Amino acid sequence: MNRFFTLVITFILLMLFNTSIEKGVKAASNYEQEPNDEMKSATNIELNTTYSGYSNFRTSGSWGSHIGDFDYFKFTLDKPGKVTLSMKNNEDYTWSFLLTDSNNKQFIDADTENGVKVTDQNISHTTRSVGLPAGTYYVRVYGNYGEMEKIPYELTIGFKPSSRYEQEPNDEMKLATNIELNTTYTGYSKYLSSGSWGSHIGDFDYFKFKLDKSSEVTVSMNNHEDYTWSFLLLDPNNKKFIDAKTENGTKIGNKKSTNKSVSLPAGTYYVKVFGNYSEMEEIPYSLLVKKSILLTINKVTNKTTSITGKTEENANVEVKIGNKLLGKAKSDSKGNYKVKIKAQKKGTKLTVIARDKDKNEKTITTTVK
Repeated sequence: MNRFFTLVITFILLMLFNTSIEKGVKAASNYEQEPNDEMKSATNIELNTTYSGYSNFRTSGSWGSHIGDFDYFKFTLDKPGKVTLSMKNNEDYTWSFLLTDSNNKQFIDADTENGVKVTDQNISHTTRSVGLPAGTYYVRVYGNYGEMEKIPYELTIGFKPSSRYEQEPNDEMKLATNIELNTTYTGYSKYLSSGSWGSHIGDFDYFKFKLDKSSEVTVSMNNHEDYTWSFLLLDPNNKKFIDAKTENGTKIGNKKSTNKSVSLPAGTYYVKVFGNYSEMEEIPYSLLVKKSILLTINKVTNKTTSITGKTEENANVEVKIGNKLLGKAKSDSKGNYKVKIKAQKKGTKLTVIARDKDKNEKTITTTVK
């Protein structure tokens, strides 16, 4: 009997021991794995998971020459989306972190916060975001103080798959992110000046779209209380069709966006976006390029019972007073439309909206005569 109990207790202890080992391995997998001080020996990590590590800084020779401990991490995206790097701040120390591709092309270069921003402003983490295409990427982390070898850092790489973000690198026309019309895209861009005043050496974001026929195009960007972005509409030869800047401060009022329109012939076009302040690296912008369609309205009087005009073929046409729908119809193969309504009083404002099969639309307001 004693032998039986001994075997049972031994079995239980072995199970507990194995479980603790499994838990230890799982926990240990969330630490950087040395040696990882080169790109080729980078620690493979999972997205949306927090990892810990240690890294200190030593200088030799010229001031600021880093010969300390670099920690490299590696991850792969199987689809495009938004990547967010987040590092925990420390009251006394800072770490630097860079996001690159295998060719050392930098997409993020930042330092964590310390001092009053941590103690008084309660900024717990430093985060930076960027849109990237599918591919393999690396994060390099290193401490900025020599006595940091026992101070752990925490790194999280978040990922949200989407084709609605700018995809770096897109800082040249030839690398422009292809976009769909009538779709909103998000990006990040900051401004750095060097040399003569206002010389822009920051992050340019290029977007590319095509028109299969002559159309009116509207470029729309969000306004921000504190910051502004500049946006240009160009052809492949850098001819400008729009050169504008978003609003900020008291100029915003109720304007959520800055909109600029222009008529263009069929062809390929580019939108160039850049931020106008250096601290904008974590302030997202939204960009929308809309294609308007043909829409005309024939004269409307207080005896009119059919709204007529011309638009694109097989377009859906609605007539409204405010948000109230008066009638709707579909245009024919030649773009002619006829929407039946009740006769309206003189001075009434009618809104006519046309949408084609690609959801391009045009809105016109007319007054009953």
